[in-house]
Amino acid sequence: MNLLLSQFNFWSRSALSQNTLEGPTFSPSPVSSPSRERKTHIRLITLLFLSTLLTTSIQANPANFIAANDLYEQQNFSEAASAYKSLVESGTVTPNIFFNLGNAHFKSGEFGKAIAAYRAAQNLTPRDPDIRANLRFARDKAQNAGASAAQESWLNRLTANEWILLASVPFWLCFILLAFAQIRRDWQKIVRSYATILGGLALVFGICAAVAAQHDAHQAAVVTSVEAVVRHGPFAESQTAFTLRDGAELTVLDQRENWIQVSAGPNRIGWVRAAQVTVIN
Repeated sequence: MNLLLSQFNFWSRSALSQNTLEGPTFSPSPVSSPSRERKTHIRLITLLFLSTLLTTSIQANPANFIAANDLYEQQNFSEAASAYKSLVESGTVTPNIFFNLGNAHFKSGEFGKAIAAYRAAQNLTPRDPDIRANLRFARDKAQNAGASAAQESWLNRLTANEWILLASVPFWLCFILLAFAQIRRDWQKIVRSYATILGGLALVFGICAAVAAQHDAHQAAVVTSVEAVVRHGPFAESQTAFTLRDGAELTVLDQRENWIQVSAGPNRIGWVRAAQVTVIN
């Protein structure tokens, strides 16, 4: 599995490993040339649009970003992670910053923090194949394969807004066909058959949009300590419910001071110290 590092241009990512167990090694790519060709005009337009936005954002702290990449190249991964995190805390929130932050954490052996960074990057670019590949790799290293399968399900490939847009296409086609049937009554039988199919598709996509919206309504969190003790209440004296390992992915339900209520699956709900997890905004 290859880990990739983003340079000044978001899409200019170079391979950092050759499927070795030791992980990635730094190999810089040219700033001005993208590393992947776009097969359609739509993807080319998206590439130019995202590159413009991301490059503009990074230009606010170009020296810091380059310095962070230099630290990574020198294999000072912990320092590189701190440098990338400082960029995020300063307001430079872009997929490539989170992507590089995840790589630095991964190389430091901090798989939970790597997963959190990759997921933050994925929230900004849901279908980026590089981010998805590195996220899957980090989950495997954290032995979190169950979460990987859930997060990579087909329902999560689109956002709630994209599901709504997809549902609107058969909905309006159905509406147009029904209107046409009123004009050409001799075509009503066949038109209604197609309208029924389109209506069914609109209903299915609409349900998917509702499920995706419900999923997006809750924040996610990742365990970033070696072990996190989940308790029945938000107190140190509360009885232990269960424990979680580094890299476990959770759903945030509530928060009280230094405690966060999380769900780790059906019938696995409890409170964990906020310091032991990273909440993904």
